[in-house]
Amino acid sequence: MYKVAVLLASFNGEKWLEEQVSSILAQTKVEINLFLRDDCSSDGTRDVLNSLGHESRLHVLPNRGRATGTAAGNFFEIIKECADINVDYFFLADQDDYWYPEKISAAIELMRKEGADCYASNLRCVSDSQSPRILRKDFPQTTNDFLFQGASAGCTYGLSARSIKYVRNVINDSSTHRVNLAAVSHDWAIYAITRSRGCVWAIDPSYYIDYRQHNSNVYGALGFKSYVKRLRLLRSGWYRENVLNVAELCELNSSQKRIVEAIRRGGIIGKIRLLSDCFSFRRRRSEKIIMLFFIVVGFI
Repeated sequence: MYKVAVLLASFNGEKWLEEQVSSILAQTKVEINLFLRDDCSSDGTRDVLNSLGHESRLHVLPNRGRATGTAAGNFFEIIKECADINVDYFFLADQDDYWYPEKISAAIELMRKEGADCYASNLRCVSDSQSPRILRKDFPQTTNDFLFQGASAGCTYGLSARSIKYVRNVINDSSTHRVNLAAVSHDWAIYAITRSRGCVWAIDPSYYIDYRQHNSNVYGALGFKSYVKRLRLLRSGWYRENVLNVAELCELNSSQKRIVEAIRRGGIIGKIRLLSDCFSFRRRRSEKIIMLFFIVVGFI
């Protein structure tokens, strides 16, 4: 039976945390321990954790009264603390989803079948205002996609003991401190760090999680207001800045370095260079076309 550590970052998650923890600890065919760090919640999260104190497989990590202020910062603190735990696999968890009992065992089975170091999957999105829908992420990976997007939502991620150490080493590397890691999307950064170092990813067309959509999600909420917010972020240069920050965390080949330099340079010459490679920047066909538009109008 494989040993698994689940890493959960919580913040003001009292509403759904107990259900999430229960679904994680109910995973089948694995030996599981859950490591949780709370980012100084101001709601009843601490009371929920106290009520779960009888559960020996739940380990609440000390935050020493220090809030990172972001989900990414919280996850990276957990990874620094837990990367050397003696387990076979690590899985990331949000505080407000529901995991199907076979989520982890199915992920490990696919990873071993495909010889993969890392795992992500599709999701079933649920909310109070909309009918459930499947969010597809299993489009074919491309040479450069990790510079421009994550593999899926981080709550689907599984990492081998080898691959998570790449992430921990980057977090601890003083040369990356010029990048504000707490401001980077952690799921995107983890995908980029590992892909750029040769780790193989399996992206599962199946789903084993109810991914809760609500206004408190970092990027997960759906609806018109959410799309308007994303458009404003794009126009502000947010996406371009994040691509450049993620690139700082990667080991790039010469072609990828030229792509990053073209983004930094901008202008007509930079755009021409990017347009020649833009269909390798995203996995989904429609997003390849959108990326072409982003380059032309200067969003990247």
